[in-house]
Amino acid sequence: FLALLLALVLPWVFSLVEQEMTRRRALFRGRGLAVAALVFMGLLWTLRNAEHAHALALARTGSAETGPLTRQPILRLAAEPYPVDPFHWRILAETPDRYLTADVHTLDDRVDRDAEDVDKPPVTPAVAAAKQSRLGRVYLDWGRWPLAVDLGSMPIPGDLSQSSRAAFGRSTHTVRFTDMRFAYPGVGLGSTGSPILAGWVAVNATGAIEAEVMNGRVQR
Repeated sequence: FLALLLALVLPWVFSLVEQEMTRRRALFRGRGLAVAALVFMGLLWTLRNAEHAHALALARTGSAETGPLTRQPILRLAAEPYPVDPFHWRILAETPDRYLTADVHTLDDRVDRDAEDVDKPPVTPAVAAAKQSRLGRVYLDWGRWPLAVDLGSMPIPGDLSQSSRAAFGRSTHTVRFTDMRFAYPGVGLGSTGSPILAGWVAVNATGAIEAEVMNGRVQR
């Protein structure tokens, strides 16, 4: 993005300088910068594609120090990028009973396991009802690694928390939808707080949807 932005802005800056100095305006200004930016993007995408494949291979086999991620069969595997550094990837692996996470450094073939593994949550009646809500259907259609967790009577975080507790009562269950693609270290998927791009559905004792919230806004 920075390369494309510079290719757009720098010709305009240079034109202002040249007009002040020579009062002339060159034809097709910035063509060289545009070509350089496109070449850079092609090279960057080629490098990232190669490092993505390398990260997946390391996740399957593991490093010499740590061995494979798990002895269980891996149902699916993903490598999510970190910004800026093309040699640093976030690994997600699904096994029959849990999701495993790790950081992979392809430059030195290092796999760092972490403590953010997540057991697959049970599908409670509240979770089943929340998945049929409008927010639930849209979220599950969009999310590649969705996770729906029944948080019990915990109120929806944010400005709506107190009003939701008073309106819904203790028998209401809060179901949180998250996508593990965005569960980078420091963000987490714990039972408290509001992870990135999380959705919330409040389900009452009869299975009816009481509220649907995304980014602190009630969905109507």
